[in-house]
Amino acid sequence: MARQTGVGQSLQYRIRHKNGSWRILESTASTVRNSQGEVDKLVIANRDVTARKEIEQKLAHDALHDALTGLPNRRVFLERLQRGFSQAKRESTFRYAVLLVDIDHFKDFSTDFGHAVAHRVLVEIARRLDSSLRSADTVSRSCETSSVSDQLLARFDGDGFTILLEGIYDPSDAMRIANRIQSSLALPLHVEGHPPRSASVSIGIALSDPTLERADDLINDAETALRRAQALGGNRTELFDTAMHARAVNRLQLEDDLRTALNHRQLRVYYQPIVSLEDRKIIGFEALVRWQHSVHGLISPGRFLDIAEDAGVIAAVDQWVLLEACRQSCRWQVEYPVLDTQDRTQYFSSSLRKSTLTRRDSRHSARNEDRPGCTETGNYG
Repeated sequence: MARQTGVGQSLQYRIRHKNGSWRILESTASTVRNSQGEVDKLVIANRDVTARKEIEQKLAHDALHDALTGLPNRRVFLERLQRGFSQAKRESTFRYAVLLVDIDHFKDFSTDFGHAVAHRVLVEIARRLDSSLRSADTVSRSCETSSVSDQLLARFDGDGFTILLEGIYDPSDAMRIANRIQSSLALPLHVEGHPPRSASVSIGIALSDPTLERADDLINDAETALRRAQALGGNRTELFDTAMHARAVNRLQLEDDLRTALNHRQLRVYYQPIVSLEDRKIIGFEALVRWQHSVHGLISPGRFLDIAEDAGVIAAVDQWVLLEACRQSCRWQVEYPVLDTQDRTQYFSSSLRKSTLTRRDSRHSARNEDRPGCTETGNYG
């Protein structure tokens, strides 16, 4: 070809070495022209490029796989999910499912045994997940009524894994695999040098829906189901449904509303007296926070304190209620001087930390120097 075109060519090919291994050679042909400008000779240079090709293959593999577990990474999963989403748009009978798998209390492994052991636990759990899928695939292929045509296990983030099941016939196919995963992780984990330790996972499942506009929407649905499984104590599987979607949308709306509730002065503090059983005198008050929502009316803390934590505004809510309780307590002590100056107001929040409270309580007491220590704080479980 180089002699005909006058342009040098490169060619890569495999040959077997005398030791039985395969080597990759690259041959490059260069032309040598005569005095008339015609190609007269070819100079061919051969070199062994096996090491270079192995490095290139490793770089390509590492770009698509998790370094710790060797599983496909988030990028591969999202590409496959998009492919399944597009196929479902073309073929109305094609169905698929996404499973999000999260290890319950995984941070305990790092805290108790260190990061090196936690990494080995991740590898072992990844191995069991992969084994569960292979086992489920063998069973389903021998069953005429249930089958999964293709599946992908990937490490999605720190202690989270994702599974894509393509070509499912029924939601029970996904549940069957989730149950198999739960069973495989019920066996204790054996980490060298440490006693056996049990582990569990929470699983959220979302089935393909022709009304979805983006492939990522299915991941969001699976995450909603996963949160539900975790909220119910973990070590369980939840299947996403429309009611769950409605709850998720409502929660997101409440998060947005809560971020502006403080600025719009929508929080209210109600006070419940603390009475001494000895002399039946009022010795203090408990501050109870409520949210006067413009649409939903009065909302109890049981409904919005967890949301405040997720939205990142719980500290602002705590601080506002604490300051408001201090002000009210000091006003009462001025209006009703017969009360003991050590009367107190208690405010309970699930997120309060002692160190934070000490600094805040000092700050609020400094603003009310005539009534120091007028507020106590505490936690409820």
